[in-house]
Amino acid sequence: MRTSLILALSALSLHAAQAQEIPAQEIPAQEIPAAEGIEIIHTPISSAEAGQAIKITAQINGDWRAEALTLFAREQTQQTQQTQQTQQTQQTQQTQQTQPFMAIPLARLEGDFFQATIPAAVVHGPGLSYYIAVKREGVETARFASAEAPHWIDVVGRTGFDALKAQLDRYDGHRSRLRLGGRLTAYGPRPIYAPAEFDDEARGALLGDAEPYSDRYWELQGEYTYRTLAWLHDLRIGFNIMRGAWPEVDGAPSSDARSPGVYAGYAEGNVELHHWLSVGGRLILGANAEGFSPGGGLIVRVGDMAGVHLAVDMEAISGVGQRTDMRFHWDTVPGFPMAVGIELTDWPAAQDEAANLSYDLGIKLRGGFMAQLRVGSANRGGSKAHGWLGGLHLARDF
Repeated sequence: MRTSLILALSALSLHAAQAQEIPAQEIPAQEIPAAEGIEIIHTPISSAEAGQAIKITAQINGDWRAEALTLFAREQTQQTQQTQQTQQTQQTQQTQQTQPFMAIPLARLEGDFFQATIPAAVVHGPGLSYYIAVKREGVETARFASAEAPHWIDVVGRTGFDALKAQLDRYDGHRSRLRLGGRLTAYGPRPIYAPAEFDDEARGALLGDAEPYSDRYWELQGEYTYRTLAWLHDLRIGFNIMRGAWPEVDGAPSSDARSPGVYAGYAEGNVELHHWLSVGGRLILGANAEGFSPGGGLIVRVGDMAGVHLAVDMEAISGVGQRTDMRFHWDTVPGFPMAVGIELTDWPAAQDEAANLSYDLGIKLRGGFMAQLRVGSANRGGSKAHGWLGGLHLARDF
């Protein structure tokens, strides 16, 4: 029994020694959330009227504990809204980052009710998002929704911003266009008469048939367009250089006069009376071999100017002649705008009417560039064979 008592005391001493070798462990203090004790009661806004400020009201209990009460709001495009819902790609995160939240302080109304106003300038379609955060002890904590998952408000109706955005979308976001191009028109053989000897004569003696394509003219055009996208839809300024050749009979020009043509500059404005109707006017100031050559034009477009429409362009220039171009445009094939039209004209010397049929094919390229090819047939009154026309225009939208 004495031996058992000695063994028990030895074991107890060894256990005590091992207990002294174990270092003391500190028990961490319980982490207390910075916004604890602050309660927010808020009825979310689901929809709003475009162009009207939105008042966000919330009941906040324990506000005295907070350093700041803030509503964060962000205007969004439809693309941002859709990508935000998926949250699968890096592109989504980049889109969200480019549209930061604006901070709007919550001000006390009375008692424990607070309110923040989202300004009307950012209330436009398709909507916007917001969340409410509390700042305490230097730490900002979302208490209703969050920056990663904000609450969405559908905005109905249209504002001036929405209207402008819709207009810009028609032109892929571009207000300006620079255009440069040229065309050549050549007519087939036809009878050529000498000028009338007397005023009451319609024409002089028959000289013979014009040689094929000797009756021709070429044009070089440049134009800059700025789209105001208001009631005055756009303004255009440009130049036109036209040079022609007299029809040849037996290898000689049919006239001793200087070659017909004109050097002209013009300014044009187009008013969009309705989304499907626009009217424009053109002032032309030019010069030819005879001297000053003023002119003017009228343009009527029925349909969407940026899409499917019918355009009637009437123009007259002193000493050069008149032209009426009726052309139907469509863009139903993405990236390939097209048009077909007829031109009635007596250019370049106000002699002998012609009817020219043509087809346009455009190709949209990268960087806002576009190339347009025009091909067709050209026919003067009394022509014995068809002529032809061709042109190429390059444009860039920016």
